[in-house]
Amino acid sequence: MNDSLDWLHTPISRRALLASAAASAVLAACTSKNSSDDAATVNRENVKPTLDDHVLRRVTFGPTESLIGALQTSGASAYLQAQLHPESGDSDEVATVLAGFKTLQLSPAERREQYSADNVRGVLSQELMGATLVRAVASPWQLFEVMVDFWSNHLNIYQSPSYGPYTKPTDDQEVIRAHALGRFSDLLQASAQSPAMLDYLDNKDSRADGDNTPNENYARELLELHTVGVDGGYTETDIRSAAHVLAGWSIDDDTLLFEFRADWHAMTGTEQVMGWSADGLTGIDAGMSLLRYLARHENTALHLSEKLCRRFVADDPDQDLIDNVANAYLDNDTDIPSTLAAIFSSPQFASARRTKVRRPFEIVAASLRSVDATFDPKKAQQLGEWSQFVLTSMGQPLFKWPPPNGYPDTATTWMNAGAMLMRWNYAQNLGATTQGVFSIDWRPWRRSDRGRHPRLRRRVGPAARSRSAHTSRTGGDNRVSGGCRRERSKPHAPRSKRRRTAVGESCLPTPVARSSFTSSCAAGWTPSAPSYPWATPRTGRPDRRALFPMMS
Repeated sequence: MNDSLDWLHTPISRRALLASAAASAVLAACTSKNSSDDAATVNRENVKPTLDDHVLRRVTFGPTESLIGALQTSGASAYLQAQLHPESGDSDEVATVLAGFKTLQLSPAERREQYSADNVRGVLSQELMGATLVRAVASPWQLFEVMVDFWSNHLNIYQSPSYGPYTKPTDDQEVIRAHALGRFSDLLQASAQSPAMLDYLDNKDSRADGDNTPNENYARELLELHTVGVDGGYTETDIRSAAHVLAGWSIDDDTLLFEFRADWHAMTGTEQVMGWSADGLTGIDAGMSLLRYLARHENTALHLSEKLCRRFVADDPDQDLIDNVANAYLDNDTDIPSTLAAIFSSPQFASARRTKVRRPFEIVAASLRSVDATFDPKKAQQLGEWSQFVLTSMGQPLFKWPPPNGYPDTATTWMNAGAMLMRWNYAQNLGATTQGVFSIDWRPWRRSDRGRHPRLRRRVGPAARSRSAHTSRTGGDNRVSGGCRRERSKPHAPRSKRRRTAVGESCLPTPVARSSFTSSCAAGWTPSAPSYPWATPRTGRPDRRALFPMMS
């Protein structure tokens, strides 16, 4: 384990967790930034999120201050139209950071040649995770990145010890990203020829010549997960026929690229799969014909529509919505933007506000976006290590889900005691230590804003005042004890004379020294070591209490 990441293992105590929950409860009850009197406040739970807020939380990895302003100017409809038809390629800012991930620029064969040793192979997955996180946080084409995440799970590939580490980065770039907002028919055909997929589901060794029996793994998952779904009406005979059609779709052992091995392929030209007939076709043409047929099958439309509605609307989407979205999918020849537009224009989407629980990767991306985190291109390797460590600790290391169905997208999977504790630990430690991997501007939450809101003037309780063993000196007469700043005029001033922080400032037992903050904190003001920086937003600025964004 990298020693520089040991801070994430620092456990949060039960007392601290309760203190954090109490602080969050107070913050959740706070009113808008224009409030000036307790009597004039309104319970935030009774305030329905705006449509703009809902759009930013659901079709992006989280709102930012600049996006809030942009939507107020252009409106949600114009923003969605732009997101549905993004420009190709990464922005200059993202491309600059991605240049630091050297392994992404290599071919699969070059990765195998340079990173096959056990002690360095892990760099490949670390850099792919780090690059994915950078794009999710910093890309202006947020819907595109959300769909990359969606298709990466729908067409899930576990980076197995075989060819996976060498081929998955290429699959990410040339399959998932190349077709994330294109046509599903094209995406399915590209995936079927992806060396990463052929290796993961064993089709690279599938042969039907002579006495050989084709491997049915990919054919089964093609029907059950990628297209018509487990209830799509296929039979075991359909699976065997599909396996025969796709036998010989393999990988060149030298280049690790797709190769069709005709001598492994044996078709009669009479095979049938769920109403599709070869009609004399053989070889790779037969396989492509089958894939196009399955992509346009009505059960595929229903299966994909249900998953998309689950991602963007609710865990248990309305059947009428699913049917309408499936019709849009079929009417537009599997066009993904048209399918998404049917979801976004539906009343079910507009009304499903704050109903989805974010998965760990979404929480990490949303939290970094909410604090305008910026990445140092010179520290790409450290960012890769940090990304893998954090996501693994929270239970969702990207491209590491062994079953072929991808990470679940329902609340029941992610809402349990262990997962909640890891989310709290992450939120606490993000403010405590960044390890120089990225820079965060804490100025919107500096001490000059403390106490401007009536409900933020409350003092912390005994848990936050306790003398913790975690104590670090920050200079002058200011002391951080148990994560809470105290100031006293002389060494032994009575407890009643000591001024404690408002609940909005750091009140968890994590030592935060001045050195823990990035250089942006050294701008002539004294940071108050906020573990939860959304607690004291500057008056007159958008609400940025989203660093622990549980819901979207």
